[in-house]
Amino acid sequence: MNSSGLKDIIAVNSNLSFIDGELGKLLYRGIDVKDLVHKSTFEESIYLLWYGKLPKKDELQTFTLELCKERPIHNKILDNIKNIPCEASTISILKSIIPTLPLFEPVNDDPIKQGVKLVSKIPTIVAAIYRVKNKKEIIQPHKDLSYAENFVYMLKGKYEDIEAKAIETDFILHLDHELNASTFAARTTASTLSDLNSAISTGVNTLKGPLHGGASEDVIKMIMDIECEEKTEEYITKKLHERQKIPGFGHRVYKTIDPRAAILKSIAIELCEKTNNKQIFNIQEKIEAIMKQQKRIYPNVDYYSATIYYSMKIDIELYIPIFVIGRMAGWVGHVLEQYDNNKLIRPRARYTGFKERKYTPMNQR
Repeated sequence: MNSSGLKDIIAVNSNLSFIDGELGKLLYRGIDVKDLVHKSTFEESIYLLWYGKLPKKDELQTFTLELCKERPIHNKILDNIKNIPCEASTISILKSIIPTLPLFEPVNDDPIKQGVKLVSKIPTIVAAIYRVKNKKEIIQPHKDLSYAENFVYMLKGKYEDIEAKAIETDFILHLDHELNASTFAARTTASTLSDLNSAISTGVNTLKGPLHGGASEDVIKMIMDIECEEKTEEYITKKLHERQKIPGFGHRVYKTIDPRAAILKSIAIELCEKTNNKQIFNIQEKIEAIMKQQKRIYPNVDYYSATIYYSMKIDIELYIPIFVIGRMAGWVGHVLEQYDNNKLIRPRARYTGFKERKYTPMNQR
């Protein structure tokens, strides 16, 4: 069977997440993400993904404390961030920093302990990069705030409950999504029995390309191009006529609306109203209606996450790094699962080149 881009090819067995593309459902360890968003926390969702069960109260408290304890980063890492040219993109700087973390931290052979360190430190690193690039003083992590609250606090120096809740929801919805490009890359590296940090670095590197993780940037750029609701239909119709893709729409697996987009949409409208960005949301709703009517294509998770970031006045350069923060624990979960029942991932390629030919000597060419 030859499937371009490995579409519909089963490469690994996994217990972590399940996508029902027909019904538009996403489950983590059998639990609907809708329930996790409304009833759980990001820390609890990570525990569920890694350990396969919802934690008891004391288990969650212990796990949350472990995450909090590992938030600070070594001064030499901060120095490295300060010394990197500010012209470099945030995701490029992040890609260069992650592989250096084991150089300045005590090495622990327990992959879960390594995972705790990575998941805890990534928000601190992203916030520090942002602050340095914008010539602002770095804000140290706050030990008494939740994971999402602490990230917004380190980024902006303060946080509002609605912002923290929006970011936490975004993190939960980005936590895992089966075998996407970055996760498959991370598992492939892990299958060589390389260390967890190297496997995660592989996953991060996939996000430099525009086809995975970067659509939220393009969504906001598109809305800025449209400018006002009245120009929306003409703009989108022209793009479709020219056979151009509309960012934030369509998904390889979902045949209906991405359930994550539906959840984020309700948060996006609330934030837009609070921050006087209703015009942005109105344009998005109109685009969604046009795409549904003309192409029967629905929004994916990037479509409304872009609006949330914009309403919070988060720089567009941070959109992909925020994806990294949300997905980091998912990558760790997949690497742990790969280690548990490892087999080297080594697919074959269908050869489509010349048949066997004779070597032509130099003087006869």
